[in-house]
Amino acid sequence: MPGLIEKNAKIQLTMKQVFAVVDGKTTYTEFVCSGMVFDFTQSDFDYFGTVKSGKVFLVAPLERPPSLPGQIVHDGVAYEIKGIKTYRNIKGVILGYRIAAAGA
Repeated sequence: MPGLIEKNAKIQLTMKQVFAVVDGKTTYTEFVCSGMVFDFTQSDFDYFGTVKSGKVFLVAPLERPPSLPGQIVHDGVAYEIKGIKTYRNIKGVILGYRIAAAGA
């Protein structure tokens, strides 16, 4: 039975995870996922250090969990992933991920 994130995940996102560093350049593996996007603004310090605004992505369950470092692409703009939280139900089944991202 799908959870709330999976039911409401309507936006197509691209997740980029670091694969390797070749000749000083970072190479990424890319895969498509679905989720929801929320703008985030706070007047004091938070995950982002000195950045006080960013985006929070709620992403439906993936075959491979997201990891740091990485990027998430929304509307052609790549955001650096700063924090990942996994949501599970009481049985331990993954319901989705909360990904805090900064940049633009």
